[in-house]
Amino acid sequence: MSALSGKLGSVAWTSFTSLADDQNIKAWSLDIGVDELETTDFSVTQWKTFIAGLSEASGSFEGFIDGTNTLTVTELYGAAATLTLTMDGSRTITLSAICTGVSLGVSVEGVSTYSCNFRMTGAPSMN
Repeated sequence: MSALSGKLGSVAWTSFTSLADDQNIKAWSLDIGVDELETTDFSVTQWKTFIAGLSEASGSFEGFIDGTNTLTVTELYGAAATLTLTMDGSRTITLSAICTGVSLGVSVEGVSTYSCNFRMTGAPSMN
């Protein structure tokens, strides 16, 4: 089995035509978790017991800013849309999400950057 390269990865956020061109996006991440519901009762003497509760996911994407960027911070922040994350040009994860925060970065030693944090608002679809 061969490892997947991220070089054909991408991000598409519906309702933002400027993001359809990836806006110099260079990385994305998605963290999926589940609530831990404790079920320990008085009969247990050593180890706690748990069951799975509700699932959730959040993530981020980041890119660099240049003269071609048409995306504005106010356009992303608080926006709800469908987000499609592509791993290798063919494998995708599609989810409804809201942008929960935007960060901008400027350094004399590097390119200016931006990132968007998002939270999933429903179940994802993986292809």
